[in-house]
Amino acid sequence: MCGCYEIGGCYEMDYPTVYDAFDIVVTHRLLRRLNMERYKPIIIRIIENIHSNHNTLGSWKGFYRITLQCIIEKTLEIATKNAYRTLTNSSIIKLWVNHVLYRMPSVEEKEDIGTRVKHHRESFEKIKIKLEKLN
Repeated sequence: MCGCYEIGGCYEMDYPTVYDAFDIVVTHRLLRRLNMERYKPIIIRIIENIHSNHNTLGSWKGFYRITLQCIIEKTLEIATKNAYRTLTNSSIIKLWVNHVLYRMPSVEEKEDIGTRVKHHRESFEKIKIKLEKLN
């Protein structure tokens, strides 16, 4: 035993360090799929930022109940933004989106027309009808 029961419990005397927090965060089930080599500096920066703002990561109980969830949420938020940025900058995705939006249907096969082509065709038809009414 740690001998601190007269103060109200051992968890109030012992606090997680930045290194303890990092070891716990990288083994969390929600972060297992992340590339830890890439996100290691990001996680450490998040933990150090919280530690510097509050001068502690809280007691062990407080760390597991509040701080850990905050670190996980911030890490996943950054990972999601990075994934979205990667997808939006992908040339394969851009080509696929353009194909879906602007494809013309094949004469031999019954293909769906692209959504933008359909929109522009309908818009053109409406303008054509308005012009015919004017003449």
